[in-house]
Amino acid sequence: MSPLGALRRLWRALPVPGALRRKLGATIFALAQARQKEASVRPRAGWRIKKGPLILSGFIKDVMGLGRAARLTASALDAAGLPCLRHDLRPVLHFDPNIPYTEVPFPDAPGGGVLILHCNAPEATAFFNNIPARFWADRYRIGIWAWELEELPEDWRPVCRRFHEIWAPSRFVADAVRPHARSVKVMPHPLTDTAAAAPDRARFGFREGVFVFAAMADGRSTLTRKNPLGAVQAFRRAFPEPTQAASLVVKLVNPDADPAGLAPLKAAAEGRPDIILYTENLSDAEMLSFLASIDGLLALHRSEGFGLSMAEALSLAKPVIATGWSGNTDFMTGALVEGLVRYDLIPVNDLSGRYQGSRWADPDLDHAAELIRKLVRDPDFRRRLAEAGPAAAAELNAPWTRERLLGQAFTRYLRS
Repeated sequence: MSPLGALRRLWRALPVPGALRRKLGATIFALAQARQKEASVRPRAGWRIKKGPLILSGFIKDVMGLGRAARLTASALDAAGLPCLRHDLRPVLHFDPNIPYTEVPFPDAPGGGVLILHCNAPEATAFFNNIPARFWADRYRIGIWAWELEELPEDWRPVCRRFHEIWAPSRFVADAVRPHARSVKVMPHPLTDTAAAAPDRARFGFREGVFVFAAMADGRSTLTRKNPLGAVQAFRRAFPEPTQAASLVVKLVNPDADPAGLAPLKAAAEGRPDIILYTENLSDAEMLSFLASIDGLLALHRSEGFGLSMAEALSLAKPVIATGWSGNTDFMTGALVEGLVRYDLIPVNDLSGRYQGSRWADPDLDHAAELIRKLVRDPDFRRRLAEAGPAAAAELNAPWTRERLLGQAFTRYLRS
């Protein structure tokens, strides 16, 4: 007899008055069914998992860091001889579960195998709620998560149970996830296509003879956390008056998603022709060309789960000045430590309200200004940072080799 059947038999035997029985019965059995359903999809080693294809579901078509990271992961798996089917997650988030399952296509593939959900917990929850269980319950499930604070939000924790393992792009993220997940691996984002990047300063309006710094931010990740305002303030401290020697280009994606953070940024850049807010959306290839065209990257973030733009800049031998805390410290080691900015840890105060509680970094803007001036004026300092970058970035690809991937547990569920 099933646990639910045994509960029904016990309920009938209890001397409960009819009115109370009707009032409580529906609620009790609804909760029991929900618990039973949850148990039926909770990962158990080897349970209901059969061999099949490798599917990666993520923001495959989006102009955003998560989308770019998902495309890089898919390319790395392909290059390692583990070809994956791509599934665009974006339509799933807007799917109405009350209509027939026709508008959110899932790869036409046999069951079983491995499903990689390259998104964070809220989107993963929407996936499990909106995609029928028959499409994922018999697959080995891996989540790739990036969170930017030291503690995982409470509403992220329940969905950890839906995954056999979670891949974190840095030790910083892994430490936040590990107390709540069954298995956590550090898998940095791979850098698979930077070798093809070609500079094109004319395309982006960068003048020759000017040292071009870039700062980058996505309004959906909140401008307070990415802190382009800090980059502008540090640049102005380095050069109190407009200069012909250097310029700062602030590359923004979806800035209107964070109006509270955008207003002070615009105000700080006002009256400085050497500080430009650049809002054109760029393809992956154009983004790499943009990075290849600058002279240095300025990332005064308050917290990073990984720091993809920093890693890509380093792979292109571009010096990076960045806050010395959180995910980027995994790969900004050795000579690259010279480019790390001092900071204090302070309580989180996010103007958008997305990040709450915990703490994050407040970079020392005077120290950042000192490093900015040094990078422009000291060729030896510039050379040391530039030369150390490619080797550090190359190490990020080590876990994505075929040999290393085939040594992982998930590959036993892949059809050869």
